[in-house]
Amino acid sequence: MVLFGAILSFQLIRHQIFGVLPQAPQSEAPIKQRLRGTIVDAHGHPLALQIFRYELVASPNVMNQKTRQAMAEKLAPILGTSPQALVDTFTANKDNSYLLLDRDIPPDIGEALLQDDELTGVGVYVYPKRFHPEGELAAHVLGFVNVDNEGRYGVEEYFNSFLLAPTDEIRPMPQPSLE
Repeated sequence: MVLFGAILSFQLIRHQIFGVLPQAPQSEAPIKQRLRGTIVDAHGHPLALQIFRYELVASPNVMNQKTRQAMAEKLAPILGTSPQALVDTFTANKDNSYLLLDRDIPPDIGEALLQDDELTGVGVYVYPKRFHPEGELAAHVLGFVNVDNEGRYGVEEYFNSFLLAPTDEIRPMPQPSLE
């Protein structure tokens, strides 16, 4: 109860530290495409914050044999498989426009692939994900965020419109290093 009171005090009474409370977001973008703010305790230590999940996908239907081989050689070390196994997968799915290769690649690799201009028929999707540095601590008070980026239960639901950023664009930042 004390923790909940401290969080409410920090978010409602002392919000001027972070600026004026924003109005409800006016964006037409889907909620799952918008960033969520960080929930902190009375001392400013983060309890819930936004990180990103990187998903690696391919479109084998736009790859020719040479492209399949080149992409397989580039992606095989990332996926922990052999280039030939990846070529076989691309060939077996040559009529598909969407093939999920990995649902959760490391952020540094995801960022590098996003910057790579030589990828053909391969894409990286970035999805927001909630991270709780303290694990289950205060989970019953904080609540959770569902797959549509909507707060459910606790602080996440009560302050849902406050925690959502008023922007339509996700700009992945470096992953936080908590010490």
